[in-house]
Amino acid sequence: MASYSTKAQKLLPTFLIIIISSLWVIVILFWALSIKTSIIDPNSAFWTIFVAFLFPIIPLWLILRPKLELLKFKPQHRGKFVFHLVTYFTLIPAIMISVFIADSEFGKLTTVSSINELLDFPETRYYSVKDYFIDTTYFGYYYDWDYDHDGPSVDVYVYITLPMFMDHHALNNPRDINYWYAFQEHRGFNAKATYEEDEIKVKELVSDCLKSIREFPYDSTRFFRRIKSKDTYYYKAVEASFGKPTSEELVLLLPEQVIFENRSNNAWNWLIFTISMGFIIFSLLLLWPDLYS
Repeated sequence: MASYSTKAQKLLPTFLIIIISSLWVIVILFWALSIKTSIIDPNSAFWTIFVAFLFPIIPLWLILRPKLELLKFKPQHRGKFVFHLVTYFTLIPAIMISVFIADSEFGKLTTVSSINELLDFPETRYYSVKDYFIDTTYFGYYYDWDYDHDGPSVDVYVYITLPMFMDHHALNNPRDINYWYAFQEHRGFNAKATYEEDEIKVKELVSDCLKSIREFPYDSTRFFRRIKSKDTYYYKAVEASFGKPTSEELVLLLPEQVIFENRSNNAWNWLIFTISMGFIIFSLLLLWPDLYS
């Protein structure tokens, strides 16, 4: 027991330092590159794939690897690799969740009386808009589909945009409208025998998604999250349906149905759960090796 206590005192703080310091570094980088300067799109795979999977290698090599030299393993056992693996697979989901929390928490909520006043205020991440109209007969859409890497299935994503306005005459030329209500629909199906059959099924599902435009819970929208429009699928939805927009930077507003203060509550719970599970597994693994004197 004395040996385990010594191992725990030397290794468990190291595990927590790696997790907490890594998350702080990621959050600061996210704020600097995606929130403050918009150099990298907050929703980019750079954060959820590149950073989440590659960044953990740095603290594992610089901090954990030297500490594991204190533990004694049998020559044929890859014990150190197991400790690296547990820490690595704790960091990956923790980074993904932290990026989601940072994306949700950074940025204030601006309340405007009508949609036409939105550009009169400094740009913020979130908006509460009291008065606006949507005509569901005018909509743009763009779809994308791909094969699921985990099985023989197909994922279909449909990006839908609807003009937001105060004056119905603005719809005379939708290309001139700056404000767009944007949301995504997702469908999936088991892949068919041929690519052509898959393509036919995709088009059927796209048509089904477009029917949801009239059924979407618009009245449940509590606030909007503004996204950068250029090169997004939502911008392509406007462009594909109405032609190239007059404005290069559209105001794309994604509706949120949760209370603003609760927008990332579940994510915090998942982050605590992820770190706790990693900590427990790491602690139990310390029962296995001996400690060099």
